[in-house]
Amino acid sequence: TSSFGGIFTFDGVNDWGKFSQITVGSTVTVCMWLKTSGAGGGGLLSHCSGGPVNLGYQISGGKMSYQYYTTSWQVATGNTSITDNAWKHCVWAKSGTSMLMYINGVLDATLTLTGDVSGPLCCISSLWGPCNSDSYGAGTDTYGSVYSGNMAGVAIYNYALSASEVLQNYNATKARFGL
Repeated sequence: TSSFGGIFTFDGVNDWGKFSQITVGSTVTVCMWLKTSGAGGGGLLSHCSGGPVNLGYQISGGKMSYQYYTTSWQVATGNTSITDNAWKHCVWAKSGTSMLMYINGVLDATLTLTGDVSGPLCCISSLWGPCNSDSYGAGTDTYGSVYSGNMAGVAIYNYALSASEVLQNYNATKARFGL
């Protein structure tokens, strides 16, 4: 929609999208504005279900989460619920096995990952969307954990943003969302 300067609205049932595959490295920052609806949750960015599937960004249990595969599946989860139907600027800053999660420019969690992964992303609003599908929305595809809510300002950096850079980005864009 064009509200808030342009946002995506996902229904939590079958709304998702594909984009040209990018590969995130060992050091990466993912940022986005989110406004969950209802219990809100689901996949935000991942690769598709046909593989290689080894990392994904999501809301799980109402909190920011990073799901990744080393020799088994691991989940790194933040501390604060963001499912209050209000806009939140969410940032995952990863450097090797260190993950920092920020909400509205404030550090929410400092996590040590079990292993270091890098990998492809090509799916928005689904954790493991259908790889070989040509559809973008309703149809006969199967979806993994689709997101329910609004999303805007998705950015991926090939380095881990510092705390001051995270706060600078939040302050530079918060007025767009009434904060």
